[in-house]
This record gives sequence, structure tokens and C-alpha cells, in this order.
Amino acid sequence: MNILLNDTTIEIPDDYCLKDLLKLKGYRRAAVIINDKHILIREYEKVILKNNDAVKIVRISGGG
Repeated sequence: MNILLNDTTIEIPDDYCLKDLLKLKGYRRAAVIINDKHILIREYEKVILKNNDAVKIVRISGGG
């Protein structure tokens, strides 16, 4: 199936969860928005991506 990840279409397997996508793309800490809805970190394992989902991932970085 296809999703739109940060404005780029990518293909992923069916029944792929958000946590797997983050791991695949190398994100350790990130804020995620799917179809204009912010997803809580505690929900990352439960969210199953669907065909044509629009996913925005923003890397969280610390500063000081």
C-alpha cells in the first residue's frame, strides 16, 4: 500500500504500524501527525497505517 510520508509517496506492507515505520526510517523520538491528527507517543504501537494516509514526522531534538 502507499502512504504520503512528509510529502513523498512511499510503499509499505499492509497492516504496518506507526512504530514500525518510525523504526524503518530511523526516528527514535518524533512527533507524528496522520491525516491532520496528532498521535500520542503511547498510541504509536496501536496505530495501523492505511492506504493513502498522509503522515508527517517531525524529529524531536534537545537543545540547551
